[in-house]
Amino acid sequence: MGVEFLTSYIDYRQILYASLTLEGEPLAELTACRWRRHPRDFAHASTFVYTIDDKKVIEAGRKILSAINYTGVAEIEFKRHEKTNKLYFLEVNPRTWAWHTLVRTNHGNWIAALQAVLDGKEFLLPSTQVHACWVKFVTDLPMLFLEFMDGNITFMDIVWDYRRKSIAFGTWDKKDWLPFIAEWCLLPYLIVKRGF
Repeated sequence: MGVEFLTSYIDYRQILYASLTLEGEPLAELTACRWRRHPRDFAHASTFVYTIDDKKVIEAGRKILSAINYTGVAEIEFKRHEKTNKLYFLEVNPRTWAWHTLVRTNHGNWIAALQAVLDGKEFLLPSTQVHACWVKFVTDLPMLFLEFMDGNITFMDIVWDYRRKSIAFGTWDKKDWLPFIAEWCLLPYLIVKRGF
């Protein structure tokens, strides 16, 4: 498969494979890059993710889910060595994940599609993948500040990230503002408990 298990932490670029799968066969899939994360060194949460085209990651993700005859939605995480381009397998998340709203921008509602398929109904998913990004403002803004202060990104990098045509949000939805407002109200608590 060309994928090895990562036994120790090395700061490789994190690549993500998401799939809606029925008995090991993908009904819809996409690949993405976790561009920013919190904490920066060894992340437990994405803050900025964008879609990419990566056939090797798709092939590796398909083989993993096919081997276990998986049905459902799943996210598989890999690390890619920047110099050797070697792919390392991290984990499978057999559930929805933080940046799952990015899927709607690309392929419609996977959960509704899965329910329809399991109920024996037809469900049409978009066949084209839109290049899009996902952002969680409450955690991405501090990460942007730290990266900017360390000289890792420029102001124009930030503008480019936020000017992508299709953006999905972690908590913001114009139909339901409450989660977004509540998260910002919790910010003092998050600062005390997590450092920001």
